Amino acid sequence: MSSRRYPHCPGIYTDEQVEGWRKVVEAVHAKGAIFFCQLWHAGRASHPVFQPGDAAPISPTDKRISKRWTDFRQASLNAIRAGFDGVEIHGAQGYIIDQFLKDTINDRTGKYGGSLVNRCKFLLEVTQAMVSAVGAERVAVRLSSAIDYLNAIDSDPLALGLAVIERLNELQESVGSKLTYLHVIQRRFMNADHKPVHEDEGAQLLKKLRKAYQGTFVCSGGYTKDLGNEALAH
Repeated sequence: MSSRRYPHCPGIYTDEQVEGWRKVVEAVHAKGAIFFCQLWHAGRASHPVFQPGDAAPISPTDKRISKRWTDFRQASLNAIRAGFDGVEIHGAQGYIIDQFLKDTINDRTGKYGGSLVNRCKFLLEVTQAMVSAVGAERVAVRLSSAIDYLNAIDSDPLALGLAVIERLNELQESVGSKLTYLHVIQRRFMNADHKPVHEDEGAQLLKKLRKAYQGTFVCSGGYTKDLGNEALAH
């Protein structure tokens, strides 16, 4: 579910939307499946035409995306009210949380910018708010520290990923419960020809993140059956 970024984007911020999603969730549950609602905010990836009063979209920067390319707590409550089994915080792929995390975008000088600790604050505050609303066991986080998407690049993706994980581990310890999972996107997701490739550097980064995270670790991006089995084996 998103903020207003594109025409016809689904939302879950009105009672009518909650009731509409309840029907979808019930149909999925009837098939015996688990259903999570991914929550995201486009930040600078949106356009003023989709904002109230044609205002500029909320973002940690005035930098524009090149031509090539929060209400999180309430949305999580709405998702659970609609029957979803949990919610995934979309902290990846150049949207607002990723914009705060990446040092080539976040040009703030206050408590949400500059150092790694400061750039992680927004994600941690969103996560804490959602955990307090629906419980850690119903909250997941999605990251893409090593991916350039919508010009969202970090100068040290491993350091960024480890910094986020350290704080998520601390949050889990403080609340006495694990998040549902941490979802990290494989770097080959942005391979130029969109074909799965072996990438030793990306694989090594993922191994370090997986080793550091104290909980269920999910990885996606360009996997085939063979590549998936290879990742599980190592």
